[in-house]
Amino acid sequence: MFENLTYKQKFLVIIAISVLLGFTAYKRSFKLTIDAYNEYYELSEQLFEINSSSSTVQELDIEIRFLDNLLGEENMESVLVQQEILNFVTNKSKSVNVFDVAEVHEASDNKFIIHTNQLTIEGSFEELLKIVYQFEKEFPYSRVVNTSFFKKKDFKTRRIKLYAKIIFQNYEKNI
Repeated sequence: MFENLTYKQKFLVIIAISVLLGFTAYKRSFKLTIDAYNEYYELSEQLFEINSSSSTVQELDIEIRFLDNLLGEENMESVLVQQEILNFVTNKSKSVNVFDVAEVHEASDNKFIIHTNQLTIEGSFEELLKIVYQFEKEFPYSRVVNTSFFKKKDFKTRRIKLYAKIIFQNYEKNI
């Protein structure tokens, strides 16, 4: 059969058979290997995303705990926070007197409700400084956002007394 063909025709037949074999080999094995490699690559990307998302979730949990610690305990009524402030002052310092407790002020924006408590206490500078420090370090229900010291003359005793005005804030999600 191949004896009657010229070298040019034999060459074209060999090229046609090579193309058919190459196409068949691609269809039967190379394509499957390439598809398996692509699927492996996609799955490894998904695995990386899953691993990074789980670490992202853990990082977000840590960040939420950190922000709760900064902003004060969540989901506590403002009246209870005010009561805890008074309990804290009476339990921590015997020589500091509570001079004034202002009403709870509430302000809100589209994301948070901000509860602000004001406490004015009277005492010596050292005692006032100690109680402010203890509020900042140990009081979990609210955060100290401002402290101001001022003196005022008591006209009955004709003495100048030192006061500290402490402003506390805690945040609540606006639902």
